[in-house]
Amino acid sequence: MKEENRYNPYTFDDVKDMEETSNVHVLKGFGWLIIATFILWFFVLLDVFSINKVLTSYACVGSSFMLATAVVLCKDKADLSNPKLKYVLLAVVTVVAGLICTFLTYHAVLAYILPLVFAIQYRRSKVLWYTFVISIFMLITSCYLGFYYGLCDLNILIKSGLNYSSYAAMVQDGSISLALNPNLDFIIGMYEVFPRVATLLILTTILNVTTMQQTRDADRIKLLADTKDRDSKTKLYNKSKFEEMVGYYYPNVSRVAVIFWDMNNLKKTNDELGHDVGDRLINYMASSINAKVNKQRRAFRIGGDEFVMVLENPKIGEPDLVIHEVQELIDAADGKADIPGLSAAVGWAIGDGHEIRNTIKKADANMYLNKQLSKRGRS
Repeated sequence: MKEENRYNPYTFDDVKDMEETSNVHVLKGFGWLIIATFILWFFVLLDVFSINKVLTSYACVGSSFMLATAVVLCKDKADLSNPKLKYVLLAVVTVVAGLICTFLTYHAVLAYILPLVFAIQYRRSKVLWYTFVISIFMLITSCYLGFYYGLCDLNILIKSGLNYSSYAAMVQDGSISLALNPNLDFIIGMYEVFPRVATLLILTTILNVTTMQQTRDADRIKLLADTKDRDSKTKLYNKSKFEEMVGYYYPNVSRVAVIFWDMNNLKKTNDELGHDVGDRLINYMASSINAKVNKQRRAFRIGGDEFVMVLENPKIGEPDLVIHEVQELIDAADGKADIPGLSAAVGWAIGDGHEIRNTIKKADANMYLNKQLSKRGRS
């Protein structure tokens, strides 16, 4: 079966919700990272750690400013459900990790894995490898810049907070006697960049295997559950799901609107033109209703020719708007060669969620009244 024809349990709104949730988690992580960075900076200013205050200030203030800017811009202007936003956020945190490692070098070597931790929130292999690639670029950049402008690795052996340039200046003026390696670029690449790249590659591979397996398992569970709840022909929710939602979910919603559709003359179409034509009518009716589904609207097929949509906390005029838009889709298809005589009676009602069964009865009664009036009009 081709991939594009395979049933996907995730609707467009499901995907948007997942993107928005993941982006919100990442932005919250940015907030916690800012707090952690300022706590670290506070302790450094109190001389709790033997570390260069100036370089630490560059790292802490610079990274916090970038993270805070991203949070503010996303909160005020960004669409958090935009699938492209995650690439921007992951690029920001990768640059931040590189900035921290540039100035603090060996003190902050674990900062390299921060972008990967944020990337696994999205549970997608390509997102993880995208983060790996830009992390490699920042890792190489920060290793070389950090050696010359950040905390020198020699500080591990002696109690100091100097960078390479400071040691080179002292060697040059004779303050200390050290033999500096003349081939620093090769040494940095071979003994600093390469091991860290290899470590990052191994970690990314492990995260990819474990996270993607969890994602596939979750997708299979979602598919099984969703298949059980869906009508096999139309992919709308079935009657069992409708009864479950009416019994346990909608009574907890403050206001609901219920819209009933009942197709006209389906039995006559099946008898005179065949069930294939009847199936096409059913599918087009279902697709017309499904086109107006969103997070606050669910559609159900509760009988052979009966459809229901339940709207949570509807806006004023929303049920009429939905009915009008569905009718426009029906009218556009009515009379075409493959969809002859497509029409439906419709009725709706609104009420409190805890009284949804009464609201359903009212909507059904209004639909039946509409059907009777239509028959009188045709006669």
